[in-house]
Amino acid sequence: MEDWQRIVLSLSGVIPAVVGFAFALKIEQVAGYYECKNCKHRYVPTFKVVNLAMHFGRKKF
Repeated sequence: MEDWQRIVLSLSGVIPAVVGFAFALKIEQVAGYYECKNCKHRYVPTFKVVNLAMHFGRKKF
């Protein structure tokens, strides 16, 4: 297989994965919010914050 064919084959898998991950993060950002137990203030994180949040299993910090 030639080099250009390997590059095209690799990109044909990487590009849809990156787009899919970004789309899934956007859904999580829009659907999720945090609410204070005391004052009931709702905090909706930005896309950047959701993308860079530390995860451990299903918990976010």
